[in-house]
Amino acid sequence: MGGEARPAGELALIGNVSNQTASNHLAHLRGAKLVTLQVRGRNHFYRLRDTSVAKALESLMHLARPESTKRADGVVARVAPELMLARTCYDHLAGSVAVQIAKTMQDRHWINVDRNDFQLTASGKEHLASIGIDLKVANGSRRRFAYPCLDWSERVAHIGGALGASLLNWLIEKKAFARICDSRAMRISIVGRGLLEQRFGIVISVEGSVVSSQRRLPWRA
Repeated sequence: MGGEARPAGELALIGNVSNQTASNHLAHLRGAKLVTLQVRGRNHFYRLRDTSVAKALESLMHLARPESTKRADGVVARVAPELMLARTCYDHLAGSVAVQIAKTMQDRHWINVDRNDFQLTASGKEHLASIGIDLKVANGSRRRFAYPCLDWSERVAHIGGALGASLLNWLIEKKAFARICDSRAMRISIVGRGLLEQRFGIVISVEGSVVSSQRRLPWRA
């Protein structure tokens, strides 16, 4: 879900299953064209086919309890709080920070919902250009420009598509966010806290949660 490619042995270790079980599952996923295989020497690396698969997986998380997961030994493990705050959803940002960014952009009329897509307004294009987000790549992409991607932990939408990817790339380039090794979680820097507050009116508490007095807007498909 972080967009990276991983070998079957590593996926087996993370999933707490045998190598044979992982290989069997991956074979079925390849047959269904949900993952792709990259061969590098003797190593076989697997990756999600594209963003549409990631979006489907993110939506399926609504069928599970986001606050906890049950391991094979029966122990209930809490979902890491850093995943709830900010994580990657394939190539765009998810979590409470991402949901708040989408809400702010709607409140300030930078984006509007048009059926099943987000549309950038003139003021939205002007604002994003003013903070250094180049939309040429996003506009030139063959994929959907922007859509409401339902966030499994927040139960409302964050911004997916080419625009969501551009926002995440901008946050990383500004050193506001950094990837955490072997995790989908994103680490927010001190620079990032200031940037989020200055550009999007988002305040992150000392405890690591989003502070906002504004009412959350509902999302409708």
